Amino acid sequence: MPARKFYPAPACPKCGKQGPGCSHVKDTAYTDDEIIRHRECDFCGWKWWTRQSEERSIDPKNHRVVIPDFKNIPRNQKRVYKIEPIFQQLQQQQDL
Repeated sequence: MPARKFYPAPACPKCGKQGPGCSHVKDTAYTDDEIIRHRECDFCGWKWWTRQSEERSIDPKNHRVVIPDFKNIPRNQKRVYKIEPIFQQLQQQQDL
């Protein structure tokens, strides 16, 4: 079984705890345009609902995905990708 991944989650509305391992998802539902999750706080036991907007495609005409070199990053460290607007890339080239 793969290791559990901790994704960013909103703070508990009752006790305010936030961060990896502070809450867990009890149920997930998908609508046409959102993902709805039923969460439970691991500290105070409070249950609440969160929503996430639907996944959207990245338009390659307007943005580019920057994938950093992961050679020197430990396997257990989070790998972060960046999405940059194309005009920002053009501005950096003009500054050179």
